[in-house]
Amino acid sequence: MKRFLSNKKELFWLIGTFLCSIVLNLGIFGSDLFDKNTTFDINIHDTYFVFAYMHIAICVCVLLFFTIYLIKILKNRFNNIFSNSVFIISTILFILIINIIRGLLNSFNLNISGSSENTVETYSSGINLIIRFFTFFQVMLIILLTFCGVKTISIIKKSGDA
Repeated sequence: MKRFLSNKKELFWLIGTFLCSIVLNLGIFGSDLFDKNTTFDINIHDTYFVFAYMHIAICVCVLLFFTIYLIKILKNRFNNIFSNSVFIISTILFILIINIIRGLLNSFNLNISGSSENTVETYSSGINLIIRFFTFFQVMLIILLTFCGVKTISIIKKSGDA
């Protein structure tokens, strides 16, 4: 455990990534980010989606953590326990976000069934293609997550043996 927390450089990376995500979210949403009542509205066909800024900001934060730590663990070849742990957590959250988006797309796919047949076929085939892409992407993320977990466990066992 001492080796896990001994590297202050990793703590600076974590704090820097968090501060970078806050600055990025403030740049996108401005000061309205912290207001509970501000929303982002999307009107698609007969469906009206309303998202709080905070939900979108959390998604941006998770995506930023995932991207930065993916580059970091690939550069270090999965040899840093702390980076691997942060990457595992951000990957799990990213998979959950993709699952929520797939659920929204499925509900949208069901809501357009009252339209004319040509419109339904066009929308359904496009939405089904996007859902399949997200499913494939989730499977790839789960494979990467499993590989990172196995590498992290092997590093922990090696450090315990020494």
